[in-house]
Amino acid sequence: MGTLFRRVTVWHSGSKYKKSIWRCNRKYDGKSCCPTPNLEEGELENAFVCAFNQFLQAKEERTARLESLLARLSDTAALEKQLEEAKAEYGKLVSSLRNYMEENTRHIQDQEEYSRRFAEINAMCQEAEGRVKNLQKELLEQHGQREQASRALDTLKQCGGSLEEFSPDIWGAMDETVTVLPDKTLVFRFREGTEIPVPPQLGVPNE
Repeated sequence: MGTLFRRVTVWHSGSKYKKSIWRCNRKYDGKSCCPTPNLEEGELENAFVCAFNQFLQAKEERTARLESLLARLSDTAALEKQLEEAKAEYGKLVSSLRNYMEENTRHIQDQEEYSRRFAEINAMCQEAEGRVKNLQKELLEQHGQREQASRALDTLKQCGGSLEEFSPDIWGAMDETVTVLPDKTLVFRFREGTEIPVPPQLGVPNE
């Protein structure tokens, strides 16, 4: 459970025709084969159209939620303050370690005690550096999420009352994840948090 799907191309035996399907990365993974069914690309696309049209039925509410999400993601002041404080703390510890090393070259010290203290300060430096990197990563992720929310909001505002056919641009802007259930029900999670399940019979492409 929880394994990603990937797109693969399947050739029909004895012919030049091919089709694209989506299947679990663990589908044929030795003894732990995933029982989740494969999806034909048309099924996935048709199911998204169904889900998005349900999503559009509450367009004003979804728009308001995206606007609220965008405002929240745009406020990075607290994270930036934490990052500056973490950088300052890291700088102090690095300076302290450098001074301690220089002091050891000027004065004879008990080397066992020196090694113990050096390891202690060095560990503190590494921990502080880790905090800086984690905060930088968190800030970068928030910037990315803000861009995604902004794109989703712009896309939603441009949409009419319904989606007539699959659009890869709308898919990329609006959809966050798709969960495939064992009975082939697809659960679409949109950028602002709404989840909409689509039963397999609704995802069957029209002939």
